[in-house]
Order: sequence, then C-alpha cells, then structure tokens
Amino acid sequence: MNAIIVGAGISGLTLASQIAKFYDKVSFFDPHANLLGKQLRKGASQGGHIHVLLKRGQQIFFEMFPHLEDEFRRDCPQIDWALDTKWEYAFGEFPRYESEIKTYSFTRGYLESKVFT
Repeated sequence: MNAIIVGAGISGLTLASQIAKFYDKVSFFDPHANLLGKQLRKGASQGGHIHVLLKRGQQIFFEMFPHLEDEFRRDCPQIDWALDTKWEYAFGEFPRYESEIKTYSFTRGYLESKVFT
C-alpha cells in the first residue's frame, strides 16, 4: 500500500516519518519543490519571523534528525521559557527564573535549509 502526502514542508516530513513504517512507499506532492527536493518557494510571509519548537516538539524533531542537534546548538539562540519570556496573569507577572525548559529559535529558512539538504 502507498501513501501520498500533499506538501513537503516540516509538517509533511514529520507525517512521513511517522507513517513510513505502515506503507510500502510514501510520496510527496508539493508544487513548490523540484525533482531534487529543493524548495523553489520565493518566500513565505512568515519565513523571516523567529520560529520555535516547544519542548516536546524539539525532542521529537531531534529524534527524527539527530544529526542536526549539534548544528542547532552552534547556530541557534536558545530560549529559556521561564527566564526569557514574560508571563502575565490576572494578578500580575510570574517571576522569572532559570529553568530546564529550553528550546532553540530559528527562522523557517534556516530550518528548511537543514531538513532539505
């Protein structure tokens, strides 16, 4: 049995990695990719914005692409979610403190350049 995934972005690649064991062949249809799998997209409106993965998403990503962890550590700023972000609620602001909840920030272009190479 074969599967076709529409879109070869991060979501499509993630889906493919999860369903590949259940299908004989997994193919992509993406109007923005050429035969070599390189993106031909002129750009996405959110492409230059800072992107982050939440902690569990980052764990899953590095399970799928373990060879990229050292590159992210070298290239990407790390966010400590309890120290580097501001959390407010009805009675004021949560205190900031160093935590174990740390993830990397990057642009969509950086992420795609690593995944599609």
